[in-house]
Amino acid sequence: MGNITDSSGNPLSGIVVLLVQCSDSTSIADHITNDNGNFSFHNIDKGVYFITTVAIGNITHSNTFEYNGTKVYLPTIKLPKVIQSLKEVSITATIPQLEQKSDRLIVNVAKMNTAGDNALDIIKKAPGVRLDKDENIMLKGNSGVTVMINGKSTYMSKNEISNYLKTLPGDVISKIEIIANPPANYDAEGTAGIINIILKQNRSLGYAGNFSTNIGYGRYGKFNASGILNYNPGKLSLYTRFSYLYGNSYNQLTLHRQIDDVLYHQVNYWHPVSNAITYTIGADYYLNSRNTLGILFKKYGVKENAVLNTTSETIATNNSKHQDVNAVNDHTTNNQIYNIGANYIFTIDSAGRKISLDVAYANNSTQEHRYFLNSYTSANNSIDIYKLRSDNPVNYSISSIKADYTHPISKKHFVEIGYKSSWVGTDNNAQFDSLKIAGWKVDSLRSGHFRYNENINAVYVTINTLLNKWDLKANIRAEQTVSTANSITENQIRKRNYVTFFPGVFVTYKPNTTHNLHASFSSRIGRQNYIHLNPFYKYHDPYTAFAGNPYLNPSRSNSFAISYNFKNYRVLELSYIITQNAISRVIYQNDQTKESINKNENLNQSGSFIASSTGSFNIKKWWTVNLDLNFSYDFVNAYVQGIDYKSGQVAYLGSIDQSFIFLNNTKLLLSFQYCSSSVFGLEQALPASQVDIGISKAFLNNKIALSLKARDIFFGDRYRSILRYNNINTRWENEYESRRFSLNISYRFGDSKYRRVRKFTSPTETEENRIQ
Repeated sequence: MGNITDSSGNPLSGIVVLLVQCSDSTSIADHITNDNGNFSFHNIDKGVYFITTVAIGNITHSNTFEYNGTKVYLPTIKLPKVIQSLKEVSITATIPQLEQKSDRLIVNVAKMNTAGDNALDIIKKAPGVRLDKDENIMLKGNSGVTVMINGKSTYMSKNEISNYLKTLPGDVISKIEIIANPPANYDAEGTAGIINIILKQNRSLGYAGNFSTNIGYGRYGKFNASGILNYNPGKLSLYTRFSYLYGNSYNQLTLHRQIDDVLYHQVNYWHPVSNAITYTIGADYYLNSRNTLGILFKKYGVKENAVLNTTSETIATNNSKHQDVNAVNDHTTNNQIYNIGANYIFTIDSAGRKISLDVAYANNSTQEHRYFLNSYTSANNSIDIYKLRSDNPVNYSISSIKADYTHPISKKHFVEIGYKSSWVGTDNNAQFDSLKIAGWKVDSLRSGHFRYNENINAVYVTINTLLNKWDLKANIRAEQTVSTANSITENQIRKRNYVTFFPGVFVTYKPNTTHNLHASFSSRIGRQNYIHLNPFYKYHDPYTAFAGNPYLNPSRSNSFAISYNFKNYRVLELSYIITQNAISRVIYQNDQTKESINKNENLNQSGSFIASSTGSFNIKKWWTVNLDLNFSYDFVNAYVQGIDYKSGQVAYLGSIDQSFIFLNNTKLLLSFQYCSSSVFGLEQALPASQVDIGISKAFLNNKIALSLKARDIFFGDRYRSILRYNNINTRWENEYESRRFSLNISYRFGDSKYRRVRKFTSPTETEENRIQ
């Protein structure tokens, strides 16, 4: 904290104070002096900084100082007498697209051209991230990644997360944090680490807002609109976010299978049309300088109507046709999710002791209806028609409570302890009917009622020590899992009760503000999705079904990493991830019926050796480059269907984003991404690429922004893979509407500039991660 006066020693209020990071001259926080000329910053990372003050006709810089976690009192800053009163000051700061912190990589989305992109499109372009054939997120080749929003769990399955991110416009995202080795205050779930999406939230006093709309076209037209509104008179901060999406797209899956001496060709054309609405309402109330209360309500709803057309033919090796199948699957889905939560922070004293408490409740309800019309044409041209239908309601509710306590033992030693409990209940009553002569009859082999309940209790402790140029942190987290899987239809109950420990070590050496070395180790767990425990079959088309596995065991991973960073550039990181009981999809193929049953099972072991380099740099003042290079060796050792299976391959992934500024801040953006073939579970994924081009321009003092973008202009972004084991010989090719053209217009309004403010200040003004 500090104080600002004029040359005569009189306090100056309304002075803008910026906290600037020495390593790259980036402004990371701001404040405005109160009536006594005082200012302070809270919840900042350890490092070396300097202060910049901004007044009319006067910009000054303080000497550098080091913040090591304890309170710093700065010398009084004296400014020359300001003749002109300060009414409004505009602040701009240069922020790199990629920022390397000690425990995470930050992608500043505002530096990207996100016109027409949804959140999933943006995450896919983050360093080390790619999607599998079902558009589930993978980090460093590992699918066990946990996606959080504003530092809080989403409580969604992988498929639900992908669908939700498709409905979230890219321009509501502020940052994306890639945390490969998370510390113990995060849940241990996610063998590949955490991707934390931070949404925009204006914390300036007064009111401010943003509205944007996007029109896009690929094979079909699409539209979305979103807005953010914030009002902060001082003690009470209110905010709301909303978005609407009209989606109209397609997905075409082409399958080629060799079954004995028969070739099987199948094309699935999936055409979904969806309407999604998301809104969030929240408030932070600063009771006084030590107590802050926050509440939040979030609602997400999507209704989708889709038609799946399946065409398949079965041909013998002598080119004689065995059978043709034409199937139509009408599919309607209504998914409604809401979250409500509260957060309380009590700052005990000025030494840094703090208690925080979070409580949350989430409910997820899905109603899914399918109608199947399957037509089979035999080699002698006889036709058989079958009609089927299914109802698949799924509901789950989640409650959680979390408490954390931070205690500085001394200026260089800190302890943090925490506790969390969560309770999950799911109910899935699937019914599958076949149309017979006597009418609709329940198909007992494809119907079933399943319930699952889970309670996880966790405690953790973290010890942090600062020794000259060393930052040492060690932590351990213990989690107890108590679960009951109840197949009511089969009258089978499976109970589990186990305790797991997750240690972590983090070491940072900073000889100066430019260079640093970082090493880390963490242990993580990968629990199965709730729906994957349901043993009943869910048919996608006449030949493809998905079945759960109530006997899945959680996977366990250990991750090691060492990196050298130069300023904000991760010059080199070497990492090794090894996962035991890795969960992967295994296909069981019936050679007589041609049916393929997809079921998740535990593999013995999978792992990756990875070398990567990531960062931002300027070639010219008007030319910025963001580069990401990843080289890895991925391997799998498994025992599949009674046979040993081993696979390994060298893979590489690279991306380069270039930004050119010309003609009065008009910005041209070019990006390229390439993924080589790689090993993922039992699959060999084939190469994919993507090239984007865009241009953006701001008008009316940056209040209006216009962006044009062409995405995947060469149509190289598709998932292709090969599966070969036991009697499986299959080639996938999944094509979707990746090539799109978009026009985005955004308008920023309200009091977006700094003003003189009331005397009240709060130690948590800059906190972004409210419950979500």
